Amino acid sequence: MRKMLGKFVVCSVALAVSMLFITSFAIGATPVVKEWKVPSLLFLTGPWAGFGTQVKWATDEAVREINASGGIAGKPLVLEWHDTGVDPAKSAAEVSKVVKSSLAIFGPIGAPPTKGGMPIVVREKAFAMPVSSGAEVVREFFPYAVSFIIPCEEHLAPAVTAWIRRNPSIKTVAQFLFPIDPSFATDAVEEKKTFDKLPTIELSEGVDLASVVVKAMAQKPDGFTIIALPVDAAKIIQELDKRGVKDKSKILIFPAADDPTLYELGKGYLDGAYVRHFLNMTTKAPKWQALYAKYRKAFPEFTAPSLGVPYDYDMVYMFKAAVEKTGATGDPKKLVEERDKIREYCRNVKGFPGVLLNFDMVDGMAKMPAFLFQITNNEKQLVETFQPK
Repeated sequence: MRKMLGKFVVCSVALAVSMLFITSFAIGATPVVKEWKVPSLLFLTGPWAGFGTQVKWATDEAVREINASGGIAGKPLVLEWHDTGVDPAKSAAEVSKVVKSSLAIFGPIGAPPTKGGMPIVVREKAFAMPVSSGAEVVREFFPYAVSFIIPCEEHLAPAVTAWIRRNPSIKTVAQFLFPIDPSFATDAVEEKKTFDKLPTIELSEGVDLASVVVKAMAQKPDGFTIIALPVDAAKIIQELDKRGVKDKSKILIFPAADDPTLYELGKGYLDGAYVRHFLNMTTKAPKWQALYAKYRKAFPEFTAPSLGVPYDYDMVYMFKAAVEKTGATGDPKKLVEERDKIREYCRNVKGFPGVLLNFDMVDGMAKMPAFLFQITNNEKQLVETFQPK
């Protein structure tokens, strides 16, 4: 009886050790690839190329850091850049080249490229990370994509309400809208819900902004909101100033216009204006301060990074964590299985250590605070923070 019991114990211990070994191997499986190749789709040419240059720098910087510290599961990460030129058709063509063989795709960034390329990702049941495209666009393609931008219904209303509270004299508002991006139009609709009267002045390519501002002023508004590209936003504010709008606190700027170009072209006209945002790049978080110092060295002419800088930097690190936590090997025979695991990890990771702050992902959408800033001496100052629900 004792011999049988002894054999049972030995076998049980051996089985436990074997299971532990198998589990450990599954968690930290050895990659079969020599390097992790990830296609990255971004507008490197076209009207948004300046934004794209900064996003590419941030993505490349994350790759440099990761490879310098040993890579992903001991193997280097290599990006394959594909230019979408803000063209949906070009984005679709570039996605088609890589979708069948990729564990993940970085991008496509921007609403038009996302709308052009993501249907192909969905059809192939693959996984893409258009993290700095508008949430309203990206969630059309769940569960095959993730977004780091919180939906406008979560960040817009608290910030607009706080702006009005700080300007109680504002009763009617003229809204400048440049509907070049579908998410801009969604923003405009959400803004309208916060006012009794909100005449919308739509912009278009090549429009004379002076005439647009005259049209807005004829409405006799108490305040102005600007949903436009940075260049147009700066010009609108200058035109408003020429027509007597000296109190810039009556102006609220939306997130995508908060770009280095706005501060470069609008210098001398912006002080007092408010900016609503879903990122706080004025934080003193050590990781962000280290990245920001590198950014300033790379772009000495700018002080305020584009919103894609922290998002796309975090995207690379999230992919690294997903590969290592799921034990992905890069084995082409396991592509579907490993791609699904990486996708689900990114969609629901908790407490991800982002460069600005730690955040959760819930069903593909980031949970982050929203913020209201005011511009002083041509730089943003944080005035209010709104925690996620």
